[in-house]
Amino acid sequence: MSPPIAESTNPPRDTMMNAYGAAGTPDITPSLVEACLITVDEEANIGTCIASLAGLVDGILVYDTGSTDSTVSVAKANGARVVTGYWDNSFAAARNRALRLCRAEWILSIDADETVECLDADGIRELLKKEKPVDARRPEYFSETMQSGASYADPCYNKPVDHRRPPSNKDERLETGVDAFEVSIHNILAFSSSGESREWRDLPQVTHPAIRLFRRNIALWEGRVHENITSKITGRHLVTVPTSAFCIIHSGYAISRELSSNKAKRNLELAELEIDGDEKKGKGVQTGTTRALALLKSGKARWAARDLHGALHDLLRAADADDRHGAIAWMALKSALQVAIWLDDSGKTLALDTRLGVEFPVFPSIAEGLPVDILSFMVACIKRDHALCRTIATGFDPPARKLVIAQALNIGPHIADYLLEESYQVFDSQDDLQAIVAVSSVIAPKLGIETAMRWSRRIRASGVPELCPLMAIAKNIHEAMPNRIAAARIAAHEFSDQEAQSLLRSLR
Repeated sequence: MSPPIAESTNPPRDTMMNAYGAAGTPDITPSLVEACLITVDEEANIGTCIASLAGLVDGILVYDTGSTDSTVSVAKANGARVVTGYWDNSFAAARNRALRLCRAEWILSIDADETVECLDADGIRELLKKEKPVDARRPEYFSETMQSGASYADPCYNKPVDHRRPPSNKDERLETGVDAFEVSIHNILAFSSSGESREWRDLPQVTHPAIRLFRRNIALWEGRVHENITSKITGRHLVTVPTSAFCIIHSGYAISRELSSNKAKRNLELAELEIDGDEKKGKGVQTGTTRALALLKSGKARWAARDLHGALHDLLRAADADDRHGAIAWMALKSALQVAIWLDDSGKTLALDTRLGVEFPVFPSIAEGLPVDILSFMVACIKRDHALCRTIATGFDPPARKLVIAQALNIGPHIADYLLEESYQVFDSQDDLQAIVAVSSVIAPKLGIETAMRWSRRIRASGVPELCPLMAIAKNIHEAMPNRIAAARIAAHEFSDQEAQSLLRSLR
């Protein structure tokens, strides 16, 4: 592994010229909120992203790391201030270079494949004008919760904010101050397959909070990949409150498989560089928060790159390396549980579920990866505990049910069949049943004649005989001939399928 490239204290002169103009004289006009992006080849997304920021920000800084398409010209045409930068295998380094060129008091960090949904931009801006900064010299504002790696600061800050009214003098946050806001990120997992316009709330998604709105003068990014924001004054987490005043919609997970694969490989390379650097710094130390976090990132990167066995190995190492046994260990074990499900390993899944229950009887308040209730539903499906599945499912809203069903396309086929079977029994809306039928037509042919016959009956009863799993087996030229003949014979006999009868004659 090559050593990390040292980051220059000052941006290169050509970057400064791009940012400030030919004279190199900065515009120091103060502003309240500025959006900050780093980009590369985002011509398809950047215009929509910028348009969503109207009314919320005073300016937009785009730090481009080497686009070969029209990203730069599209950004400029949409009113952004564009800086021609460079890439040195570190998201944090790129974000810090961009951050140094921003001018506003508050920074909104957003990516080109994201958009902001905000119903009251004026209300947010008024709130930011009134917020007091945290006095970093007062140690009582930094609790053990922060030091253990959790997202939130002292529990007194962990409460919803009512943005329908300006905060009063009695508001506790006006007494203590705040550095940053945690925003809900809605990761959309798929676009509408039928092509009609669909509200993002109706699509399968995973939601998690992230620090995206923060004071510029105290912020520092850390980490080559899956980077996080910290205080450059204290070196610890920012004092943060959650906000529901706006949210960010991320469509990056709904891109093509090729682009997704390229991103996964890039992130894995960066994660390996981070582990390599940590081992050199730590001189062989095998535990500690820094190493645990690096292994967690590596495990997630391997998972995205479909190296599932490698992912499980790194995630378990991450859990063991977290000597504080805090949020990193919890996230690593929770991710390991998901990977075991992807691996179609019921035994490992149940063992990890038991370990999580023993080591973390109360889950930390961190929304990371799949929601805990959806994972619990999947474990209940593996146990074939129908009563427990029904109990958990009563708390699912329509997007959550869609997310449950969509998981069957990613995980191991046997566990997917357990999941679909229980979903078929407990979800009763027509939309849910249609989704289950469509997904089962993909999964069932992988599991043999008996499973295919079970789902074929249901699929044909739903009025979509063209999705019959038995016929999928019979038509599959890569399937063993005895299986093709058996599938065609059953379809012809059970359903009087004329196509099956014709196919059966040709196969004989």
